[in-house]
Amino acid sequence: RQSEEGRVIVLEVVERRTLRYVEYLGNEKLKEKKLAEATGLAVGGAIDPYAVEEGRKKIEALYRSNGFLSAIAAVRLDGLDAYKAAWRKAVSLP
Repeated sequence: RQSEEGRVIVLEVVERRTLRYVEYLGNEKLKEKKLAEATGLAVGGAIDPYAVEEGRKKIEALYRSNGFLSAIAAVRLDGLDAYKAAWRKAVSLP
């Protein structure tokens, strides 16, 4: 945009949504505490899509290192609206 004094730059700041909870589903062989340590996701922190994807990969690697070579970890997003966000981690064993 242009003004009499020159160009005007407008920056829009958007706050990241907060991670309300992480739920691990289908984890019959590894304890939830171990999965939480592997992902490094912290409730109350900002949701970072890259950290969530990295956490998913770490869960798969953890299962594989424990002999579950066909384990698949998937991320499911629940309850996302303008004010709240909640991530669910779904871990399934084929």
